[in-house]
Amino acid sequence: MRKKIYFFRHFLHLLSYVCRDLELRSLRQFLMLQALQSFLWNCAIFLVAFLSFSTYSILDTSAHRLTAQVRNMLNVGNEKALKVSMW
Repeated sequence: MRKKIYFFRHFLHLLSYVCRDLELRSLRQFLMLQALQSFLWNCAIFLVAFLSFSTYSILDTSAHRLTAQVRNMLNVGNEKALKVSMW
């Protein structure tokens, strides 16, 4: 009886290594997909903002174009208010 246990010991170790290897491969796949999903979810915020501003600037044909000029919005009615610009 004791010889039979020792005989199967090697095969049981091989079987456990194969199961562990398959488990590590599936875990690695799962973690890679989770990292990809997390990256895409975090990029979605910037993608929506970029598409919103680009759509607004392309479709808006009126005088309300997006420019780099900054104005003092708090003192709109004041004639002596300091106007800040980029240039």
